[in-house]
Amino acid sequence: MKALFGVLTAGSEGLAMYAWHAALLALDFLALVIIMGTMIIHMRIMPESIEADIEKLSQAVKEKITSEAPVDDVKLSITDVAFGLKAVNAYFVIDESFSGFDALEEKLQGIEGVSSTEIVDMRRALG
Repeated sequence: MKALFGVLTAGSEGLAMYAWHAALLALDFLALVIIMGTMIIHMRIMPESIEADIEKLSQAVKEKITSEAPVDDVKLSITDVAFGLKAVNAYFVIDESFSGFDALEEKLQGIEGVSSTEIVDMRRALG
């Protein structure tokens, strides 16, 4: 309060400087609110058993992600987990404002043959 009182009593020059700093802070806040970035998501989808058709499962996962989330493309990879069990890894870029990850995981778990889903990594994309 004492600093504010000093700025206000410093005359028009001090008041102008205070207003300038307040305007810069307001612009910084608006930039944070308005400009949203993108995120890179890595999800792991586990099948119910080793007998599951992993190629069919991976295509169903890709279709479900593209229909339920605002993404352009989904990259898939299949990795060995243990004893013949394989996992589907899905990688996609999505807008930072998307907030439906829980619903997306539920939809993926609703696919026939899916045992579990998890978000392995979520990073903000720079550049």
